[in-house]
Amino acid sequence: MLQAIWDFIWGAIPEPLRTAFVSFLGTLAWSWIGRMLWHVAQVQRQKRRFWSWHLLWETITAVGIGLIADGVIEYFGLTGNFKTAVVVGIAYLGPRGIENLILSGMIRLPGLPPRS
Repeated sequence: MLQAIWDFIWGAIPEPLRTAFVSFLGTLAWSWIGRMLWHVAQVQRQKRRFWSWHLLWETITAVGIGLIADGVIEYFGLTGNFKTAVVVGIAYLGPRGIENLILSGMIRLPGLPPRS
């Protein structure tokens, strides 16, 4: 019975939307793994405990970073293992790491003046 309901609902969703949804779930999962790598590194450095509020915030951050990583992947048309590596890398860097790359000049954004 439940399978029939699921098939009806899933079948009513257009194929491109289903594909995008499944793709984003994969991106979200890899993003979460990247943030957990960062969290575990902080635990090993004894900067935080594993079971703490930081774990919740890292999970929420993984959702936002997953959206950003999905946009980067779409923009550059990445696929396969390279896509996975970029998602995990962006998630591991997190918001502060990406900001530091931009401010240090390693990433050039269009419209920004060159750093002097």
